[in-house]
Amino acid sequence: MNFDVSFIYKIWSFLKTIFWKKENIIYINSNKKMQIKDNIDEVIKTRKYKWVFCESNTKLGYKFYNIHLIRMKKNLYNILRNSSDSNDLVYSGFVSPMFSVYDGYCIGDARKITFADLDSSTSKAYKVQYEKNYVKKDLDDVINKDAINIFYECTNDIKSDILADFKYSQKSGNKVTKQYLQDIYSFTRNTLDLCLKNNVKRINVYIAAKQPIGFIIGTAIQSYHPTVYVYEFLEGNYLMPLIIQKGKFGD
Repeated sequence: MNFDVSFIYKIWSFLKTIFWKKENIIYINSNKKMQIKDNIDEVIKTRKYKWVFCESNTKLGYKFYNIHLIRMKKNLYNILRNSSDSNDLVYSGFVSPMFSVYDGYCIGDARKITFADLDSSTSKAYKVQYEKNYVKKDLDDVINKDAINIFYECTNDIKSDILADFKYSQKSGNKVTKQYLQDIYSFTRNTLDLCLKNNVKRINVYIAAKQPIGFIIGTAIQSYHPTVYVYEFLEGNYLMPLIIQKGKFGD
């Protein structure tokens, strides 16, 4: 994965992370509200982990989305440079779906991931130990358009004037499960492969889901898939998409 971080940062990163190379990592990504470390400590023995925080407040304005994305890229660069697929990775936080998708895309689908999340009804912490189990389906749909829309209505229905070409509408409930995340991965991978087969140029993604789901959607996206735009829900509308394969905001 090639990140557009400066050469000077790469040198500084090397010096900074030389002492935690190949460590297990807890990666906290939040821009909606801060994650409390105690939530992680409740479900995971954290002593053997290196903590990596990427937390900011994008409620202060649109420009802070760009600042948060830059911070994410630096942290992802450090994680990938200093950690292998055999190391444990714990992922948590409260971040925009487009950012969690980008996290998943960059980290990839080869790792076993432990998600630390909160039960929506009780706010109690729980963990999900995920590993990929891809169920391949050769879809026979024919797509006669350059751009398609995919809805993920995992926590609630998406109310919009936009029409969905593909939709995942099974609700995740208060807690996501490993099986649910595996189903999300297979649905996403099969749908994107179908779009590739039909020469679709652009895929617009709209997500109403918990953070682990966004991450798994990202792991299913490959560099050779049609360009994926994931939209942020702001002020009642879906705006300012993040172009996943390019790691930048688009139109």
